[in-house]
Amino acid sequence: MKLHFFHLPYLSDGPAIEQLLITFILMMHMCFLGFTVSSLLQRFGRNGMYVLSIAALLFFTIIGFLCTYFQWWGNILGWLSYHSVFYIMMWTIPVIVIYMIASYCLPRRATL
Repeated sequence: MKLHFFHLPYLSDGPAIEQLLITFILMMHMCFLGFTVSSLLQRFGRNGMYVLSIAALLFFTIIGFLCTYFQWWGNILGWLSYHSVFYIMMWTIPVIVIYMIASYCLPRRATL
């Protein structure tokens, strides 16, 4: 019958160790992203969060506009569908390391 409790077709492909690593890397990414954002809040306060929010909004708006203007969406989706989730998650490991360094360095200079 092929009944699965949590079986997402693209995410559940591959061996069990890859599925565990995908989940682990995703959780590490979210964990250290939260640490980094909370460290920014502690270090720079409310104004720093306003600046971060506006900068992120502008950055992603410009990226979305450029992708639409130059018609890159097909190429991006083609690249994502060509590679496995495990391969794409391996590209997030350097980002996680940057989050780790930022979440370590920012609170050291913050006033508590």
